[in-house]
Amino acid sequence: MFYFIQRRLFKNLDYYIFNFYIFQEAIISSEDYGRDYDHCVRLQKKMKEFDQDLAVDAARVDKINKMVEKLIAEGHAGSTTISHRHQNLNEAWNRLQDRASERRQKLAEACEIHAFNRDCGDVADMINEKSVLLSSEDYGKDLLGVEALIRKHDDLERGLIVIEGKMESLETEAHRLVRTQPHSGHIIQAKQMEIIDKWEHLNDLFDERKGKLEANRLLQIFLVDYHDLMTWMTDMVTHLSSKDTAKNVKDSEAMLELNRERKDELERRKESLGSASAFGKSLIEQGHYTAGAIAEHLEELEIMRAELLQLWEKRQSQLEQSHKLHLFLRNADQALTWIANKESFLSSEERSDSLDTVETLLKKQMNLEKSITAYKDKIEALREYTEQLIGDQHCDSQLISSRRDLVLEKWKKLQHRASTKSGNLGESKILFQFLRDAQEVS
Repeated sequence: MFYFIQRRLFKNLDYYIFNFYIFQEAIISSEDYGRDYDHCVRLQKKMKEFDQDLAVDAARVDKINKMVEKLIAEGHAGSTTISHRHQNLNEAWNRLQDRASERRQKLAEACEIHAFNRDCGDVADMINEKSVLLSSEDYGKDLLGVEALIRKHDDLERGLIVIEGKMESLETEAHRLVRTQPHSGHIIQAKQMEIIDKWEHLNDLFDERKGKLEANRLLQIFLVDYHDLMTWMTDMVTHLSSKDTAKNVKDSEAMLELNRERKDELERRKESLGSASAFGKSLIEQGHYTAGAIAEHLEELEIMRAELLQLWEKRQSQLEQSHKLHLFLRNADQALTWIANKESFLSSEERSDSLDTVETLLKKQMNLEKSITAYKDKIEALREYTEQLIGDQHCDSQLISSRRDLVLEKWKKLQHRASTKSGNLGESKILFQFLRDAQEVS
């Protein structure tokens, strides 16, 4: 009976010692702590399954210990051998427990490292995604476009706040891991520095893009003013370069009034030009990245402004000369009409066959001569006005001179004909008076 118990006990002792050394200890001696967090979790699950098997073995080891203690207490003949093998079993069991505890601890630490690396990877992916967006070379083609991009940039900033919160969490976790796992401190700190470098680069990209968008916004504001002013000035150049001419005094006065209105418009736009110029110069002084192009635009505005003023002055001079010409032509035409009317009177064939009719004609002639005398001031004024226009080197001086000469020639002829007719009527009156007196004497 005792021999059977001894054989059974030795068999169990040999089995468990072999099992612990060969199989179970081989499992817990593995240096595999997982490729990533999920893999590590699977290894922890296997370790839990191993712990469950270990719990079963613990009950069996306890049963063997009680059996050994009983045999030794009863003075079994093989107590020395039993005790030696029992000691080997407990030593193997304790080593297994220690190795299992160490395996559990290292897996737990590895899971924390893998979780930290996973979180770093997630944050890195978020940073890379935002970096792609912030690396865009599209800064907007116009003011509406750049303002839309600025709104998107502001939205992106909220995403960076989220990343910043995760970065703070990673920093806290890194400090904890370095404290609890100093043996892995250099790995943790290297990973932390890697993600910090990415984060700082992302912030640099954010600030750089924000600065470029703002610079482009200012440029587009300037360009809106620039294009508006250039469009207005180009249109004004077209108007001031017009070859339209007045046909009469009324037309010339209307054109002069329109040109004065355009001068008023030039004055009103002077403030806009000054503001655009000052704004452009401020951008250049701030070192704007398109300072060269802005300077060229400012030069174009100044050249166009100077050209506008010259064109206005030229147009004003043309219109003033046109107005003076039409004033002269109107007065000259009125004088010619007046002279023609008087000549018509002088050319009329009225009966002068009696003293009464001659006296009547003489009264009419005297009235005509009075009107000629009165009109002399207008002829003189016309002549003086002509001399003034010619003296001012009017562009139509030749036309003015020839029309003046025509008026003066007809005026001279009118005076001569009036004088001649007055003389003839005077002689006729003397003749009829003589005939009447002679008839009375006879």
